[in-house]
Amino acid sequence: MPEHIWARTQLLYVCSPGNPTGAVLTFDHWRELFALSDKHGFLIASDECYSEIYFDESNPPLGGLEAARLLNRGFERLVMLSSLSKRSNVPGMRSGFVAGDAAILKDFLLYRTYHGAALSTVFQRASVAAWQDETHVRDNRAKYLENSGRSRRCSPTCSTCACPTPPSTSGRTSRAPVSRIPSSRRACTPTIM
Repeated sequence: MPEHIWARTQLLYVCSPGNPTGAVLTFDHWRELFALSDKHGFLIASDECYSEIYFDESNPPLGGLEAARLLNRGFERLVMLSSLSKRSNVPGMRSGFVAGDAAILKDFLLYRTYHGAALSTVFQRASVAAWQDETHVRDNRAKYLENSGRSRRCSPTCSTCACPTPPSTSGRTSRAPVSRIPSSRRACTPTIM
């Protein structure tokens, strides 16, 4: 992306694992994103609502907060969003959380106080139970794997996109840095605009 576009960027929204392919940002992708954010001052919003849906129990996807920790950096200009919707198959419950940069979260809390909807006590208790239980999450992953048809391409006839098997599924990744993958082949790969 041209430098003048990065200079005007205020927010970069990433979704990892992505839907529908499950492609995840690698450690190198995160390092590149943080370097760009440091250089240009934009916020990274990391949607990690699918982070607990992966097919290799020994290789969960790397999230933004963990990548920041591994890089020995703080959470400045980084917020992570998660929810029970995918983790626990309860999309109607609308229970989730935001974590990351404390200064940004302070402003978010003020906004949320006046513009958000409070969960009923029943939903709050159900949310606590769901967040504390990992057994049903592992069961959900097994069901997703069973129902996925084990297809790792966006379509059996796909010949134009670069849909790599997500690292969390098989360990294979696209070897080319995202910025070097032609835009015509980025349809299903994690992309850094």
